[in-house]
Amino acid sequence: MLLIVMVASFAACASAANAPAVDLIATTTPSAKDSSRSGCQTSDDVPVPGAALSYGDQRQDDAMVSVNWRSDNCAANFHPSVTVPLPGTALEVPLGASPELTFSAEPDSVSGYAWRPDFSLAEELLDGKVEAPMDDLRRSTRADLAFGPFASQPLDLASLPAGDYAIEVSASWDDGSSGFAFRVEILTP
Repeated sequence: MLLIVMVASFAACASAANAPAVDLIATTTPSAKDSSRSGCQTSDDVPVPGAALSYGDQRQDDAMVSVNWRSDNCAANFHPSVTVPLPGTALEVPLGASPELTFSAEPDSVSGYAWRPDFSLAEELLDGKVEAPMDDLRRSTRADLAFGPFASQPLDLASLPAGDYAIEVSASWDDGSSGFAFRVEILTP
């Protein structure tokens, strides 16, 4: 069990450095406080704050793609493998406008970037999402985005030209961190 947790922790750290992706692999262990229960069997069981991106009446909030969390009941790592899950439909934002990034709890830190996947290579999933390959070379030409440690903040996309983007965000709290992936299409007026 210890070897599995170490491998999962290493994989979660490696994926956090490269940003989130899909095909979550769950590894859970009981915490030192309560070794009789594992408490976290799926990502839905982990008390991680959520994130949403909205503009006007559009909203994307089913965006969590990775978790590295430790609570009183368990320690959990849910991490990606080789693709980034994105909504099938992009949040449409006019050039120069800023969508609102909102967390359900104020994070200690937030970082992230935007990149333009080749959506012709993306595979459609049953839940309406698409999987963009992590090894897409376009991902290495990403644009870093500026964030503050706030529960709600405008996402400044002014430096990005029109196009369809993946927005990958990583946030941390006292008990751990999580990665989120959104899809935004910047439209020319």
